[in-house]
Amino acid sequence: MGHLDAGGPDRAITDPEEASSVLEAAYAPNSLLLAGRPAWLELRLKTMRLPLADVGAVRIRGDMRLEAPPPRACCVVLRPRRGGVTISTGRETVRVSPGTLAFLPPAPCFRYADWGPDTELTTLRIDNSVVSAHHPLDAEHMLRPEARPLLVDLRQDGARALAWVMCLLAAEIRRPSGMLTSGPVADHVSGLALSSVLSAAGRDTTMPSSARNRILRRALTLADSQPHAVPSMPELAKSAAVSVRMLQEVFRTELHLTPTTYLRQLRLRRAHEELRRGDSSRTTTEAVAHRWGFTNYGRFARLYRTQYGVNPAATLRQDS
Repeated sequence: MGHLDAGGPDRAITDPEEASSVLEAAYAPNSLLLAGRPAWLELRLKTMRLPLADVGAVRIRGDMRLEAPPPRACCVVLRPRRGGVTISTGRETVRVSPGTLAFLPPAPCFRYADWGPDTELTTLRIDNSVVSAHHPLDAEHMLRPEARPLLVDLRQDGARALAWVMCLLAAEIRRPSGMLTSGPVADHVSGLALSSVLSAAGRDTTMPSSARNRILRRALTLADSQPHAVPSMPELAKSAAVSVRMLQEVFRTELHLTPTTYLRQLRLRRAHEELRRGDSSRTTTEAVAHRWGFTNYGRFARLYRTQYGVNPAATLRQDS
């Protein structure tokens, strides 16, 4: 069951040491320094613990520099409702503002600066163990040591579900008797939040080319190792130790086509090879098409003509 476990919205924290302690309890150890002129700070924080993630509502006024050592045990998601913040790792810097979201993997040391004048954030803190247990195929990519902070545009199709979930969480965390205090609802919403985060973050195209090539090589090796059958897309993903979604991204990036298109082309090629070896007195083009997963013969024939310039029957007669 979800429960509220931090100071309410009427409690403003102005002491930097207390603010650092509160943020450490909610997220991770940190070093906090005031940066503005004059130096001042007002922090409000409310958190809610759900079955698969901790939700936070943070409001920061004033300017400060916050440095957090590697949060190796968790991933953090930040979505500004207003204002914004610049996040850097030493290698890379991203500016998070309304309409965007930052996914922070568990490896780098993060520095937060240049806060907007009145910044409000909705956050998710997700333990690595949760990602590994519920989405093991995503964990290899999402939790890898070289992972970098990812900026997600919430207007993109793949991130709209996440935008909706974050809006819901932002509203419900401010309602002490809201629907997230119900165990079944909290279970469902936290599961949806986790899946939405991984779906959006899984679109990260900054994966090193060596990692993409390794995933692609594993998938293609399985496909080529079965001359009498064509694996399904889930089987390809399993062989590459990634999710179907991540496999789709790798295929689009490396081959400029989807796994579905690749598998259809492979089935068409296998059908062509069988027709060339076939005996028209013993088999039919319809039987060959059906054997390779083409249940609609008319569509198979059109694809075949486009690829090979002749009808399937012509290939079978020619090579019989």
